[in-house]
Amino acid sequence: TLRGAEDIRLSDKIQKHPNHISSGRDLIPGDNRVALEIAKLPTMPIMRDGTMTFGEYFSSIITDLGLKVRRNQSEMKQQDNMIQQFKEIRSSISSVNMDEELTNMVQYQKAYEASARFLGTVDEMMETVINMK
Repeated sequence: TLRGAEDIRLSDKIQKHPNHISSGRDLIPGDNRVALEIAKLPTMPIMRDGTMTFGEYFSSIITDLGLKVRRNQSEMKQQDNMIQQFKEIRSSISSVNMDEELTNMVQYQKAYEASARFLGTVDEMMETVINMK
């Protein structure tokens, strides 16, 4: 399987005889015009329609990537904060208020006691009515 640039190899012929590589336009010994043009590439504006050098283009890509990472981290932090706030709101709404529960329990107890007294009174009255004969 191919793995990329590490699979690129020079032919055995060139590895054994590097002088077979032409560095010029004409096959004249000492013609190094192509090699000189290749050497100029790092400083030539060849990227983005001839407005940037390769180094500037690479730098702009890295800068853009860094800004996107920072923005995404900031957005993630804001979303984490919102999630935490929503959890706190949900907890405050759904949690049991002990004071309120205790107040309700005392109220229900008083209502039960009043009902029990009422039934006790009704029972006494019924017994009195039954025994009147």
